[in-house]
Amino acid sequence: MKIRVVTRVRIGKENIFMGKGVREILDAIDEYASIKKACQVTGISYPKVMRMLKTFENELGFAAVVSEKGGSLHGGSKLSEKGRAVLECYREIEGEVTTFAQKLVKEKFVF
Repeated sequence: MKIRVVTRVRIGKENIFMGKGVREILDAIDEYASIKKACQVTGISYPKVMRMLKTFENELGFAAVVSEKGGSLHGGSKLSEKGRAVLECYREIEGEVTTFAQKLVKEKFVF
């Protein structure tokens, strides 16, 4: 029987600002250049996404997303350089935690 390992990485200061949901939102904004489209593809409501981004930005002290007004033809949103750096760092941490957890389970969960 193969054991499946599920890990959860959440990072915060005063408040949790980075986890799976924020990663999914940032990935979708990066892919679609739209907060609205990111909400649609992730299934997270626009007000909740805006709260998540506000918490992220308040906790870290910089903007994760840069938006330009102008509608579907001229506007859009993209990750800031620091927002992208945090996203990449989180992905690395998430991957390493998962790898480590799988190793531990393989070594210690021997029933």
